[in-house]
Amino acid sequence: MKEVVAENDNSKIVYYMPHHGILRPEKSTTKLRVVFNATNPTKHPYAFMADVMMMYRMMLIHESQPPLLRILWKESPEDPVKTFEIKTVTYGTVSTSFLATRILLQLSRDEDKNFPLAAPVLKVSDYVRNSDFKKRING
Repeated sequence: MKEVVAENDNSKIVYYMPHHGILRPEKSTTKLRVVFNATNPTKHPYAFMADVMMMYRMMLIHESQPPLLRILWKESPEDPVKTFEIKTVTYGTVSTSFLATRILLQLSRDEDKNFPLAAPVLKVSDYVRNSDFKKRING
């Protein structure tokens, strides 16, 4: 990376790539990791950003699925081990990005009459979706 010095910049066309930092002070090596999103140029005057881990916690999975998401847990070393079933989409499983994207698509379809300006934007301008995936789910 190199700094752009305004006086020496002769570029006619520029693009500012969206990015954000992920701060992990507990890490001994890389405390700050930068994540870039150069997949879609900015097309809208406003941006909305959310914590996807919290988004997953808002998405209930089908009632038949919790037995496939069991964990063993105990509050302290003295406590007995208990079994829990997770009832929401779990960050870190293979299907999370698909489910998140699919729910956003469904939400845009369900609410397009209530939010006619937002629904089309949500269908094509979210961070998690790539173009091949978009083609498959929009069919």
